[in-house]
Amino acid sequence: LNGTLNVLNSALKQKVPRVILTSSTAAIGPPQFGKDNLPKEKAFSEQDWNTDSTRENGAYRLSKTLAEKAAWEFVQNHPQISLSVMNPSFVVGPPVLKRDSGVSVSTFVSMMKGDMQKRGAKGVCFGAVDVRDVAEAHIRALERPESQGKRFVLSSIRGYNHLELANFIREHKDYAK
Repeated sequence: LNGTLNVLNSALKQKVPRVILTSSTAAIGPPQFGKDNLPKEKAFSEQDWNTDSTRENGAYRLSKTLAEKAAWEFVQNHPQISLSVMNPSFVVGPPVLKRDSGVSVSTFVSMMKGDMQKRGAKGVCFGAVDVRDVAEAHIRALERPESQGKRFVLSSIRGYNHLELANFIREHKDYAK
């Protein structure tokens, strides 16, 4: 939250007219794992917001929601800045940095170390998107005025479970180098 507001305050100070923010589908939904209170065919979109995460249950998802909402409130109070938000799902692809602290990269590292064999695969599915497609979406949003004031879900159409992702990583090791 503070990082997002620091960037927006710096943009305001430097008179930057456009900001493309990377948020997450975690700010959109679906509900926390284990909640079956939605119709099975519910398709989440840019109009949806994550409404059930807490610090105790879904802190990462809560942080993404709060940061994005704070960004929208900021630009509402500072109309000289326009905002477009990219909401990628699970980001895959070769990382630029040699660190494993990001959620996607740390999950890859855990899978490659065989941690899933020790603790088992979770029974959840989620979308995935290549990091290069995420980068391209940011550039396209910057180039297109009609993207201002909008959110964009960046994700595969189908969901992948942890085992499918682990097998993919094993077959495409360049994605985790």
